[in-house]
Amino acid sequence: MHRAGIEPERKCLVARQITQIDLQNNASLCNLVVMKCQKFPLEVKVGSAVVKIYHGKVKHGGKKYDLFTLAYYQNGKRQRETFGNFDDAKKAADQIALKIAQGRANMMELNGPELESYNATMNLLRPHNLPLHSVVQEYLAAREHLGDESLLSAVKEHAARRKRTVDKSVPQVVDEMLNRYAIADD
Repeated sequence: MHRAGIEPERKCLVARQITQIDLQNNASLCNLVVMKCQKFPLEVKVGSAVVKIYHGKVKHGGKKYDLFTLAYYQNGKRQRETFGNFDDAKKAADQIALKIAQGRANMMELNGPELESYNATMNLLRPHNLPLHSVVQEYLAAREHLGDESLLSAVKEHAARRKRTVDKSVPQVVDEMLNRYAIADD
């Protein structure tokens, strides 16, 4: 038995009956009765997306007011929103969970070897601070110019050629040429 003489499950059943009867007559009483039957935090789930609703009280001007806080993760960051009544919080939680679930549904899921390959690729790129898509774009553009030649062999050839060159400014080159011509004239 519960403190009030009614077991908690029975209390919710009674509250639901009261809610149905008084819905049109006293909506604020109904919200309070339904809210008392909820166990917080309340989880709103759509697919694998979860939005939690926390209930608390806030004091303002000597009065206590209900406060409903939504907590969820979106794009890897924790988000929080607050509402003054349960219905608004529940409606928003449903919409957010649906949006998150739809966003995840549009994303490609990697498994097994694909996931290992992706993780290895990201580990290789991390020290260079390069996004994967830009590396792939640059690689494909280079391959278009090379035709059948491998990118690595072209880079090695270019690097070998660069080793044989010396960086000089234009005035330095002009001075060297003038000196050669002067020696050749003598």
